[in-house]
Formats: sequence, C-alpha cells, structure tokens
Amino acid sequence: MNAGINHFIFLSAVLFGLGLYVIITQKNMIRLYLGIATALLSPIISFAAFGSLHGFNPDSQIMILLILAFCIMLLVIGGIIFHNHYKESGLNELEN
Repeated sequence: MNAGINHFIFLSAVLFGLGLYVIITQKNMIRLYLGIATALLSPIISFAAFGSLHGFNPDSQIMILLILAFCIMLLVIGGIIFHNHYKESGLNELEN
C-alpha cells in the first residue's frame, strides 16, 4: 500500500484540527502552547507532500524551515514566560 498525497493532506488536517481543539478548550498555558505548536506545525506535512509531488522543490523546503523556526521561537518564548512566572510566583521556595 503506497501512501498518496491525500493521506498526507488528511493527516495534516487532523493535526490542525487537534491543535485548534486544544487551543479552544484548554485553559492550562502549557497545553495551550502545545496546541498552538501543533496547529502551526501541521502545514509542514502538507508542504513536504506537495514539495515531493514533482521531484525536488526548494521553495517548499524553505517554507518548512521558516515554519519550523517560527515554532521554535514560539516555544522558546513560552518557556521563558513560564520560567519568569514560576520565579515570580514564589512556588520554587519551600513553604516551611
């Protein structure tokens, strides 16, 4: 069984839908950032599928790298925000 482009498009749509569902329903900031990252990373599958459809296509690879860089920046900024909030809330000190 050979996976065609329809399988990759369907997988990308399912991942985007799951990410959107997490963004809408979750109130926890960590889960919210994971939902945003999932929704933003799902087009990478589509770009890779369309890029390999007619052989080597550097345009889709450049777009994949740009999306990956944006998602990594998003996750790093979210980690910095979580770290600063954790330090300011005083949860890192013992209550005794």
